[in-house]
Amino acid sequence: MTRSQMLATMDSLMGGRAAEELIFGTEMVTSGASSDLKQATTIATHMVKDLGMSDRVGLRTFDDNTGQLINTGEALGQSTKEAIDGEIKRLLQVRVCVCVCV
Repeated sequence: MTRSQMLATMDSLMGGRAAEELIFGTEMVTSGASSDLKQATTIATHMVKDLGMSDRVGLRTFDDNTGQLINTGEALGQSTKEAIDGEIKRLLQVRVCVCVCV
């Protein structure tokens, strides 16, 4: 799957939540889109941690089980962990914005 295809999949997954925000406001978003959010989060995490598809985090892969860089065994610093988490959040937020702006 290409980066564009992954982003498009995330767009369709986040569309329901974005629609609820537009119609009902952020305070009235329901739990109905929770499985879509989980799937979109999984895709974003895979892009950042496994596929190196983040300009902000870079071309690396990260091991969830050990908290280390794959193949080097180098432990991840707190700032790297925060950068990974921030990039996953950013990808999800951008996808919601894309849905709202369409």
